[in-house]
Amino acid sequence: MQVSPAACTKEFLEESGVVVEPREALEPWFYVFGDRAVLIVPMACDVVSVPDKLFDQDGGHLEWVGDKRLGDIRLPGSYLASIRRERPGLMRYAGNPGPPYPDDLFRIELVVRHPGGEECHAVDEACDLAELLGSLGWPDAQFHTVDYGGGSGLRVVFWADA
Repeated sequence: MQVSPAACTKEFLEESGVVVEPREALEPWFYVFGDRAVLIVPMACDVVSVPDKLFDQDGGHLEWVGDKRLGDIRLPGSYLASIRRERPGLMRYAGNPGPPYPDDLFRIELVVRHPGGEECHAVDEACDLAELLGSLGWPDAQFHTVDYGGGSGLRVVFWADA
């Protein structure tokens, strides 16, 4: 995994008090808030420690939810897809997203590695990555990783068979 595990660990700790150890990046997806798009990079993590009392720095309510209750909570569909290890898709939210965060200003490159080499495509706007892969001729490409492409860029890498 090459997306910053330290940043993931720090965010979990700050947001909830839970200490996690990231294992792997899962297939990313775009979430569009009004006129701002954010690339969501879900992470599979191992829980290292949990405080006696969970807290939400934003004032919300936190609780552990098992698989049986997962469908009962209100989460955007692509968050649920990521948790279930299904392919997520483009999501839109019409509400007010608030001020932009500096971490949503990355240049994004879609990379398809295949037996004949590697194709790189700039992703200039929010899109459904599965649909984009299909339009490029790689509908069955499987997510591999996300890594830093240098500077302020991210590379979303898929592997495809011939």
